[in-house]
Amino acid sequence: MKKGLAVSVCAGLLFFAASFTAAEASLTDFTITYTADNQIDTLSVQQGATTTGLTLGPNVANWQAADSVKVTLESSQKFDIVWQCENWVPPKWNTYNNPDNPAGLLAQVTYGANTLLSGVNTANVTWQIYDTGKSQWVSASTWGNNGGSNIWTSVNGGPVGGIGTGAQWLWDKDNTTPQSATTLLIRADYSPVPIPGAFWLLGSGLAGMIGVRRKYFG
Repeated sequence: MKKGLAVSVCAGLLFFAASFTAAEASLTDFTITYTADNQIDTLSVQQGATTTGLTLGPNVANWQAADSVKVTLESSQKFDIVWQCENWVPPKWNTYNNPDNPAGLLAQVTYGANTLLSGVNTANVTWQIYDTGKSQWVSASTWGNNGGSNIWTSVNGGPVGGIGTGAQWLWDKDNTTPQSATTLLIRADYSPVPIPGAFWLLGSGLAGMIGVRRKYFG
């Protein structure tokens, strides 16, 4: 009787573990809100071997107004959100080589009750920029919060609407070179938070309990 009860309890807990893992693997809706100085050229999501180009919004060339797009992704798997930003060059803009006129990106990604803000690295995301000189992704440089003390807030007269004030403008600290000043590749490198080790320790403990039960009551 006691042995059967122990086995039933363990089976129930193992069933809960399987259900928990399945829930972690469910599809999740992500909302990507963004703007760039001076404009966004492309926006895509890369998950596994699949790259999906996303439709740009009506404010593609207006950095003072943000756009949003929704995409459904497998939140239990790693993915990248990649923006290509362009700073206008002559004759549209005649000071692109001035470090006080940088190309920049401002963004936030929301899913469920979670919000990822550009420039704020967490257990889930790191914000990176493609370094053309090194031919590799490196940590993005930041230039002040949305609405903080920076050139964008000064020109806009306040924060860009629709994006949290904790988000930071991302740019290339080597902005004085023409290539990095005119085109930026920036990505949000997302990785799922692993299931806590304590959960697996619980499973191991339950397996041990079954073994003890078999030894003494088998």
